[in-house]
Amino acid sequence: LKRLWTSLHFKTEVFQNLNKEDMEKALMSLARESHEEYDCLVVCLLSHGDLGKVYGADSELLDIHEVQSYFYADKCPSLAGKPKLFFIQACQGPEKQTGLNVETDGGILEGWEADGPGKKETIIHNRADFLSGFSTTPGDMSVRLPNKGSIYVSILCRLIKEYANKGQDLLSILTVVNQQVSDLNLKNDSGDPVPIKQVPHPCSTLTKRVVFRRVT
Repeated sequence: LKRLWTSLHFKTEVFQNLNKEDMEKALMSLARESHEEYDCLVVCLLSHGDLGKVYGADSELLDIHEVQSYFYADKCPSLAGKPKLFFIQACQGPEKQTGLNVETDGGILEGWEADGPGKKETIIHNRADFLSGFSTTPGDMSVRLPNKGSIYVSILCRLIKEYANKGQDLLSILTVVNQQVSDLNLKNDSGDPVPIKQVPHPCSTLTKRVVFRRVT
């Protein structure tokens, strides 16, 4: 993750094994900084978790929505109108999901962009311009492979790097991430021959397309 974001011209900082209180302090401190010279914020949280929450090293749960509130427009005005991206590798519950064999017709619906007026002053919704990229759907487990780590993080990093060089926007990239993760048949540790399925769950209030600079 650090290599990816550094290659995309982000200033990066890594924290490891923080308890809940220290995670809160680190993120509050980040929210209090001036971000006038920056175009975007990315926060990656990798831990165990439950629905809408991640665990600190002290096994206390940190609420993701509360953390995001530190960066609302009225609390962090230097990020108002700028994308705030949160990627969460953590279980969102205990459920293991399986799948169903189906036949589908292939097809692509082309996206569209609307022309709009020039720059103008506006009131920005506090919760606008956020993206939460969860590694799995609400209530479900998120799989990590022995010696390989998170399949979600691995595929996410590879595809952002690949498609950033092609000028693709982030939501389009995350759709491909969903496809590639959900295509995998993951071994069921319980001995059940039916494979476990996983699909990431991006949630967006972005008001503009997010396109990263080309990878160096």
